[in-house]
Amino acid sequence: MFVFFLQWLNGKEVMDHSGGHLPFEVEVTPMLTFDKPNRITAAVNNTLTPTTLPPGEIQYLTGGDW
Repeated sequence: MFVFFLQWLNGKEVMDHSGGHLPFEVEVTPMLTFDKPNRITAAVNNTLTPTTLPPGEIQYLTGGDW
């Protein structure tokens, strides 16, 4: 489940998206280079928190009960 998603095309940020169960799309045609390869870069953080879908549960393990 993706919580936060950033996407770049050829070094320029084209979108960010929050929410793991929701689709997303972005129009990138004007940003494409047609005379050389294009590079897509994505950064994903899938940390569950109480505000994410599905909600995460934080457990604090102490006393060696790992």
